[in-house]
Amino acid sequence: MSFSTITIAEKLGIHVSVVENYEEEWAAQNVALPEPDESFEEFICRTFAECAFLVQATEGGGNAMECLETYDEAYSTVEEILA
Repeated sequence: MSFSTITIAEKLGIHVSVVENYEEEWAAQNVALPEPDESFEEFICRTFAECAFLVQATEGGGNAMECLETYDEAYSTVEEILA
């Protein structure tokens, strides 16, 4: 992958400033590393998946397997959108 922030924003249907904020956070997490642990696109997938996990945990009764399935589904969905 490796898209511009504008392209990512367009693909996900969110404002470019939101993607820029995520990019700043990703860069801050990787500032001390010789190489990032994950690509920015992987970071976006993980971040959206974590959000879906938390929503499922709070609204879905906290069933662990459902939360994990929701995480996997969200990660795959965002990954496919960005592909």
